[in-house]
Amino acid sequence: MPPPPSANAVWVDDRLHVDVPVPIVTIGFSDEEVGALRGALQPHAVDHSYGEINQILPLEIDGLLRGDLNEYVPLSGDVYSLPVLPTAHYDLTQANAALEAAFQAQLDHVRLESGHFDANAMEDWLASQLDLQSATPTVVLLHLKRFGISEHGWHIQGETGHRAPVRVFGERYPLVVLDPSAVEDPWVGSNAEDFTRYTEASDTPVIARFVRYLTEFRLLQGPLYAPSQKPCHAITGIMAVKSTTSIAENFLRPVSEALVVERIQTSFEQLTGTDTYFDLKLIDLPQDDLVLDLITRLEYGGFELLKGYLTENFERFHVDHPGCAEYLSIVVENDAASVPGWVVLYGYGAYDDDRDSRISASWVNDIYRLLADVESPLCISNCNTKEYLNLWEYLFAHETGHLLGQRHPHDVSSRSAEASSSDAFSSIWSNMSYQNEGRWIAFGQIDRNNWLRNRASLALLEAYEAGREDSPAWRAAMSAADRLDWEGVWEQLRSS
Repeated sequence: MPPPPSANAVWVDDRLHVDVPVPIVTIGFSDEEVGALRGALQPHAVDHSYGEINQILPLEIDGLLRGDLNEYVPLSGDVYSLPVLPTAHYDLTQANAALEAAFQAQLDHVRLESGHFDANAMEDWLASQLDLQSATPTVVLLHLKRFGISEHGWHIQGETGHRAPVRVFGERYPLVVLDPSAVEDPWVGSNAEDFTRYTEASDTPVIARFVRYLTEFRLLQGPLYAPSQKPCHAITGIMAVKSTTSIAENFLRPVSEALVVERIQTSFEQLTGTDTYFDLKLIDLPQDDLVLDLITRLEYGGFELLKGYLTENFERFHVDHPGCAEYLSIVVENDAASVPGWVVLYGYGAYDDDRDSRISASWVNDIYRLLADVESPLCISNCNTKEYLNLWEYLFAHETGHLLGQRHPHDVSSRSAEASSSDAFSSIWSNMSYQNEGRWIAFGQIDRNNWLRNRASLALLEAYEAGREDSPAWRAAMSAADRLDWEGVWEQLRSS
């Protein structure tokens, strides 16, 4: 369904108010069930916030002595209302007899030997049948009981692994599929509400809540940090490997063989467009940098020291692309002697320091590699769902994704959501999900749409605060917002 002639975009009280259609196609629901859902899904305003941790680095002793601790080691940052307040207007369409018959026939083609259905193939098929619009992603509600299918789940295949069974999939296209009739997803966390259990098509309150949660956590999700307004993005990845002291590095697939730079580059282009650069530097520790070796041994506990060191030596580590926003992401392959050496995975992305750059860091301990890599004889964790441990690409994409502004699909900062966290959508096609853990590296279509809308709203706020609301560029940008053309909004404001 194309966007309406006007989304009623209007700037009020320092925010863009805009109506956003949410097309919903039901398959396997009766007339009565669709009618009940239509009545339950009233317009829903999504009121989100974003934050910043604008830290002063490097540390200054006199500042610390004055007690300005929060400027140097901030425990939390400021939180701001996102300058776009979209209201979802749900437009339900019941699949006609021909589409339902074709869907039922397609189920036979996508059934796997495991008994699950191929989510990738079904998403491809649905995308070929529906009129999808990038600015207004479509929700498909499935209920297979009507087709005589009882216990079932969906199988998602990524670049280097899979997840099954799941009951939510999609976002390789502007499309999300919810199947309340599927079996429980064993991979989601404990806070997925009642969206993990089998639900009858007639259980309107639960399904309506499922859709509203999807609206908050995926379709209209706000950013973690403000996306940069610069015209391009220069990301440098530092892959720091303790090659001489790491057991895993010497007995398992080396990092240099397991990391595909082109795949990381492509993932960023899927989010921001083509004006993104990813340069990778491989560093052997301790040979290449003894100080970096010592600091990274502290793992997450030494993050403030690491961030200060990287900031102080930013030009040495970062590959410059003039005029671009600067991002530095380090992933450390730590040996077992590092502190604390836990069997866990860390990653953290910090907002701007005083040089207007953004830094993230991740640590993979040797013990974790030995217990979680399918190629390790000691593997005990998800060893049959991965081709190999693809954490290097995943961590570069995921943590830098935070720096670019993206949230997890289980996380919102919202005044309108019924909860601030829900794992119900962790199986979607996005490297921002904890659930995939390197099985797929890409950003999805909904990631991109959210990024474009959030960036455009902040460009509008910047223009408004500069007194440009009577300019031709402002009027052109608001006209683009009326069409939900978020890239057009940004281009009108940035080119003038």
